Amino acid sequence: VESSRVSAEIMRMQLLSSGSISVVNNGVKYEYDFKHPAEHKETLLDTARWSDKTANVLEDMRRWADVVEEETGERPTRAIMTRKTFNYLLNNDQVKNLVAPSVTTEKMLLTEPMVKQAVQNYLGVSIAIYNKKFKNDAGNGELYFPDNVVTMLPDGILGNTYYGTTPEESDLMSGATDAQVNIVNTGIAVTTMKEAHPVNVATIVSGIFMPSFETIDNIFIATVA
Repeated sequence: VESSRVSAEIMRMQLLSSGSISVVNNGVKYEYDFKHPAEHKETLLDTARWSDKTANVLEDMRRWADVVEEETGERPTRAIMTRKTFNYLLNNDQVKNLVAPSVTTEKMLLTEPMVKQAVQNYLGVSIAIYNKKFKNDAGNGELYFPDNVVTMLPDGILGNTYYGTTPEESDLMSGATDAQVNIVNTGIAVTTMKEAHPVNVATIVSGIFMPSFETIDNIFIATVA
């Protein structure tokens, strides 16, 4: 059941960070392109990268919000990024000058609340740091949302996760078999079957789900380093 939750979150974060989904299930690769507008994507190069402390990070975010507002009429008010990406802001000269313009940037140490509040006041954008991880097939921790990516988002609900009917739910819940099926977490089917010899209970967990993204035209995805 937990693996099903993880799979759904992986797909949601892939959508937020790339505009598409690419997953492998039972050795088969599935790819879904949600047609995120190409003009709402950008990859920063050379000294424009946020890893360079002289990068114009604040004007980058303002420009991305302007592009979305100009084309859709809705302005992004949120930004999502990982801790590593946020740390670029902590070390950035432009952000330091915004927080305390009278202090020498080399001597200034910023805190997370200071940066978040400054960006909120200056751009009207609230920053969310998403650094959660899951264990991949190799057993290693992997970020749901990748480093070096910033996604600008509008207010409100972005989409929904829809659950379909699994074969176990449609074919086995009638009671015509020895299999017992229970539905948990909206649409995850947990099927148990008793085996006589050796005495055992086989458990199968399955789910059919897909996130939607009705507001995909109103976001901006940037690779910043």
